[in-house]
Amino acid sequence: MRRPHFFTQMPRDLFEDPIQQVIPKKEVGSFEDENPEQESIELEKIFSSGDYWMIRKEMQSKGLLAGRIEKARNDCENSLEKATFLEEKDWEMLAILKVYDQSTFEHCLATYRIAKEKVEKPLVNEKGDFIVLSEKMKQEGVSLDQFYRTCLLHDIGKVEIPRTILNNSIDEENWNSILDQMIARGDTDTIIKKMNKLTGRKNSPEEIRVSMKNNNIRAISLVPLSEILSPEELEDLESKGFSGDDSLGDVMKRHELSSRRILEGTGFVTEGELAGQHHNYQKEEIKRKITVDNLRLSAEMSDILRLADVEQALESKRPYREELPKMTVLTILIQQSESGMIGRDITKLWIRDELSNVEEEYKVCIKSRDALSFQESENNKCKDAFVIKKFLESN
Repeated sequence: MRRPHFFTQMPRDLFEDPIQQVIPKKEVGSFEDENPEQESIELEKIFSSGDYWMIRKEMQSKGLLAGRIEKARNDCENSLEKATFLEEKDWEMLAILKVYDQSTFEHCLATYRIAKEKVEKPLVNEKGDFIVLSEKMKQEGVSLDQFYRTCLLHDIGKVEIPRTILNNSIDEENWNSILDQMIARGDTDTIIKKMNKLTGRKNSPEEIRVSMKNNNIRAISLVPLSEILSPEELEDLESKGFSGDDSLGDVMKRHELSSRRILEGTGFVTEGELAGQHHNYQKEEIKRKITVDNLRLSAEMSDILRLADVEQALESKRPYREELPKMTVLTILIQQSESGMIGRDITKLWIRDELSNVEEEYKVCIKSRDALSFQESENNKCKDAFVIKKFLESN
């Protein structure tokens, strides 16, 4: 059986002054609306470069960009009606992302909607005080327009990730099966190196599964792509600067830096900084913070984006899994907070507000015997409810 085709592309240097190029009107002889099949083939060639600036330049030169921008505007007429901050170069990025991967485009729109709603509404802390995060953002000198733009374009870097990786359909069970096969045959050197890097300590082959569980590490972050690629596909991957030892997770991580580079190159420096930390794979010091001394709240703006981003992704169906229930999503956000990936105070505010969507379920579980003996319970919903309750009551 032919193995799935996975490949990726290393980022290129930015062209000089890319935002100075003017988008031409649709040219005579362009592919738009004349030969959809030919246009599709041409776009596939253009996107194969794996470089945003090359993609943008080629779509312009072939008269394929202006019409796509117009279509994106029309399609988003309702969802982005109030996004008056959007400039022509914003629509360029949105149009290119929409052409490349509709699912990622829709995810960005939904992330923007969730984050916008959350920062503009009064949130209640454990003392019953109301906090409006948008007001605190303004105090830190970051405009709401900048934050909203970041939410909309935080994944623009995914246009540089191959669709075969972006739309990976290998589910968790199969990734674990591949990992188990590698462990069984003693092929663990690459896995151990990745485990050591992810955990910050030395691991032995016997500890792999225990260490994965203790550190919330998935098989997708450990299995090298050489396990799922044919020799020809592996050669193609390596020609683009990656190694067969890289995992699919390693390749996906590149989108964060790509988003930062693209936004900064377009002239959106603050947005690039925030988007470049929405997962914070590079473990950089967070610079943009919201501080409210009297409430002891220090919320990182990238945390707000991350909460909206992760929540939307987990509640959406993916090729490799179904959408997750709300309370399960909230427990995952708690896990990320407790691991230091998201600030504790902002996570509490967020979860307290989200519980209003499952209030009755939550109350029933908390009062039930299942919640009180959740470790022995087979009721996952009540297990989640107990984890949430414990987190909200913690200091």
